Amino acid sequence: MAALKLQQDETILAQAQAQLAKGFPQTAGYFYLTNRRLILEPDQFDSLGFGKRWEVPLSRVVDVEKLERFKGGTWIGGAGKKLGIRLDDSSLHTFAFYPSSNIEVFYRVFIAQLKQGKSSDRV
Repeated sequence: MAALKLQQDETILAQAQAQLAKGFPQTAGYFYLTNRRLILEPDQFDSLGFGKRWEVPLSRVVDVEKLERFKGGTWIGGAGKKLGIRLDDSSLHTFAFYPSSNIEVFYRVFIAQLKQGKSSDRV
């Protein structure tokens, strides 16, 4: 895996292994939450050589929901826990977490960062 390139004053807050539950083959790899962005850095082996980098600024995130097993409307990762992330263009992106990754910690840090960003927007 290549090193993640961070922007100036950007820090990684949480990371996990996950896959974007969309299309075939899926993009699977390392899912990062920074103080500025969400980034899915593909692992080409896990993505069968077709992984595409996905990233979005946190300012575009409207809502995040933790989806329990067999929820989320996607077949891929159906038995695993997922996060549904809605963006300001109404698109929904579902990420299925690997069993070895702690979705609870990622979710808590994500929610805290979104709240912090919204409170700093009001200042």
